[in-house]
Amino acid sequence: MHLKLKYTLKAAHAPASDKINFLVQVSDGTFNGFGEAAPDVRHGDTADLLLKQYKVLLLGGLAQVQSMDELLQLLEQHPPISSLRFAIESAYLHYFCQHKAIPVYQMLGQSLPVPQPTGFTLPVMEPEEIGAFLETHELERFQYLTLKVNQEQGAELVASLLEATAKPIVIDGNSGSRKRSCCTFYLPWTKGGYFLWSSRCQLRN
Repeated sequence: MHLKLKYTLKAAHAPASDKINFLVQVSDGTFNGFGEAAPDVRHGDTADLLLKQYKVLLLGGLAQVQSMDELLQLLEQHPPISSLRFAIESAYLHYFCQHKAIPVYQMLGQSLPVPQPTGFTLPVMEPEEIGAFLETHELERFQYLTLKVNQEQGAELVASLLEATAKPIVIDGNSGSRKRSCCTFYLPWTKGGYFLWSSRCQLRN
């Protein structure tokens, strides 16, 4: 699928205005399962590499797989990139669950799904544009907002977003941000809320 992005993705590695994803289908003519592969260029994934690895799996017997165990064994013998593996596993799992009339969550040993909070990631923009963007796109309907920042404009961006919303914020530092410098830089903006770091910075109003 050739996807045209609504906003240009500006990241540390390279800006992008489109993206190529792939759909994997498992079908016996009656039941169907689908999985989506979204190659990540940051990890060296490319469309050509994905297709090459998919052909290797086909030659290895992917179309003849009869069980999840057989599928996992094949994926261990010919390990694909993570996005392709996810798509194949997802497609086969959904097909298998349809065929056996088993809910996917039950097959995975999970509880019945319930509604989850959703967030919105703001595209890269100038600080003065944030307020109008939130209003135009009615972003208050989301539970939290993610803001991509850099060292140059980070403080201005955070200040502008906090002026425009009372929603919890997730601070997404670029790949050049370091844990210690990121935490120290944004600590004054926490306003008594929480401030966490995993692979991202999180900041609550």
